Parts: sequence; C-alpha cells; structure tokens
Amino acid sequence: MKTKHIYLFISLFTIILFACGPETKEEKLNSYIEDGDNAGNKSVYTDAIEFSDALVGLDTKIQIKVLNLMKALEDQDIDQMREELIVVQKEILSATESLQKISCTKDQNDKFKNAAVSLFNCYNRIYFEDWTLILDEMDKVQKDENYVVDEDIYIKWIEGMQEEESLIFSVGAAQEDFAEENNFSMDDEDHPLDEEFNNL
Repeated sequence: MKTKHIYLFISLFTIILFACGPETKEEKLNSYIEDGDNAGNKSVYTDAIEFSDALVGLDTKIQIKVLNLMKALEDQDIDQMREELIVVQKEILSATESLQKISCTKDQNDKFKNAAVSLFNCYNRIYFEDWTLILDEMDKVQKDENYVVDEDIYIKWIEGMQEEESLIFSVGAAQEDFAEENNFSMDDEDHPLDEEFNNL
C-alpha cells in the first residue's frame, strides 16, 4: 500500500464539525468528550447548542480512537492495528447507539441528525469491512514480498474514503443550517485533534 494514499486517508478525518466550547485545546477536547458521554444518557434535547455539541462529542470520541489506529498504521504494526481497530469498532457501535436514540425538538425534519447518521453508517461499513480487508492485505504483503495486493479491495477502501469525505461535508453543511435556523454562531477554530492528525 502506498504511503501517499495512507496520508490522504488521514487527511479525510479532519473534522469539519464545530461547536461552542472553551478556548484551550485541552479544555475543548475534554468538553467534546463530556458532551459525547452525556449523549448516552439523554434522549430529547431542547437546547440547539447542546444538541450540536453532543453530535460533535460523539464524533470526537470516535476520532480519538481513530487517531490511535493511525499511529499504529504509521508504525506498520499489523497486530497493534488490529487491536486498535477493535477499539474503534466498539466506539463506533457505542456512538451510533447514542446517536440513534437522541433527537432535538429544534432539528427540523431531523436534517442535522440524519446527516450524522449517514456519516456514522459510513464509519460502520469502513471500519468493520474495508479496514478489516485492508489489514488482511497488509498482513499478506508483510509475510510475502511477492504478494500482489487485491486491486478490488484497495479500490473499495479508496471509494469508502471518498464517500466519507463527502458525508463529512454534508454534516458540516447540515450543522451550519441548523445553527442558522436556531440563531447561534459556531466556533470556527480548528478541532483540537486536527493538529495531531496533520502531524502523523
């Protein structure tokens, strides 16, 4: 697998979701995590900003686990990557369960939530199917230098990344509409994990 494609994949995980929160990176990240945790204990949100922060929080919790997977990928440690992938999968299942049960009275036609659901469904497919197949391919390459990577698996993985990128932008657009409809401004600063992904 070519390194340039790996870094392209990493760049697609730059979160474009924004939320109102503290100023420092550490405080902002902790706030997102707390918002994601709280989403597991709520069902109906009446505050638009809290709902927006909850969706960002659920995604952030996934991205923290993805970051560890990317670090293992950088080291080309297949066993570690498999372990980290299991952690990512568990977080996706947990976040998806929380997302499915929450709603907001101010989310017209559930537009914002449905955009996030589509993204999380994409996460489910990519990390439970595409990533598993790619790791199997990487394992075969490491064990046999003459092994030729299955093009179909590689193409499917790339297509999954492209779909994910498109859905990330869709969620961002839905959030912007949601903010406008509910008269609040979004924090336009970078997500606190962006720098770590970019440094990989």
